[in-house]
Amino acid sequence: MMVRRTPTFAFIVHPRDEQDFFRARCLTLLRDLSTDDQEFVCRACKCPPTVVGEIVFGFSPFRGALVSIGFLPKQVVTAKGRAEITRAVQMMVEQGVRVIGLGALTSSATDGGRSLIDELPRGVTLTNGNAYTAAVLRENVTSAAAMLSLDRPPRVGIVGSTGSVGSVLSALLAKDDVDLLLIGRTVRKVRELLGSVAPAARVSDCLGELITADVIVVLTNDPSAQLTPEVVRAGCIVIEAAEPPNISSDAERTWPGDIKILRGGRVRIPNYRCTYDFGLPDPTETYACLAETYLFARDGIREHSVGTPRVQLAERLARAAVRQGIRPSLFGADARRMMPVPASVSS
Repeated sequence: MMVRRTPTFAFIVHPRDEQDFFRARCLTLLRDLSTDDQEFVCRACKCPPTVVGEIVFGFSPFRGALVSIGFLPKQVVTAKGRAEITRAVQMMVEQGVRVIGLGALTSSATDGGRSLIDELPRGVTLTNGNAYTAAVLRENVTSAAAMLSLDRPPRVGIVGSTGSVGSVLSALLAKDDVDLLLIGRTVRKVRELLGSVAPAARVSDCLGELITADVIVVLTNDPSAQLTPEVVRAGCIVIEAAEPPNISSDAERTWPGDIKILRGGRVRIPNYRCTYDFGLPDPTETYACLAETYLFARDGIREHSVGTPRVQLAERLARAAVRQGIRPSLFGADARRMMPVPASVSS
């Protein structure tokens, strides 16, 4: 599929699972020429970086290209995966794109985008999408806590607190009236990486500590941090924000009904439309990392956001999003029955 004119921005992704290949309309002919689904997936994995969708916002001149590499999650984080991401970036630079965003594991595979900087010519800006994702998750936590109607500050557990999103989210929530519980691989690593945040929070390397949390934010799909119902108390709200998810759809169906699992880090952008189907419950919704790329283009931000983003950038993007009418949203089996809480930007 070819975008009609030079996009304002490009957003680079990868298939989260084999089903994502079937959602790409531009691969329909390849599917028709394959003898079965297995052959189709095998062929699709060998495709070069491909524009699989166009992103538009009504009649706005701002538009994006959704570019996918043909690597599944386990392949993305390999040397070959990193080379393919670089290839996708170079392809869009050659087409004249000036703002490039990284989605899902393309950020992790490139050290938060750091390894791509030297490949970029002057005038091209790169963002890993983690700053605005953290800002949206802050709003998600605020909304979830309001749903619980507690008479005390909520205890918020963050699984993956030392990651690029987790560290910024932890710093943002430290400014709010919450009781923080930071979970990392080791207590020492949490204290070293989170600096001024850790002393004011409870720190642990044990998922079992989450049993005391009112709201849990899951930011990693690492097998060692797999969340299970045994470590979550009844009435807790779990905000699943890992891509691919920490809690699979199949696993979610086995969880007790008194634990609510909501999908976080997603937003609604006015007049947003993407010709690729992400498989989200509502096609008018999209990911905060994609929205960040759009905001970079829209606000003319020229400073790269790679590695761990600055807290100040997260707050700036939150304000810019409000100006543009972008709203965070929560999802999950029970989300539609919950009281909606309007988004706000904390000072």
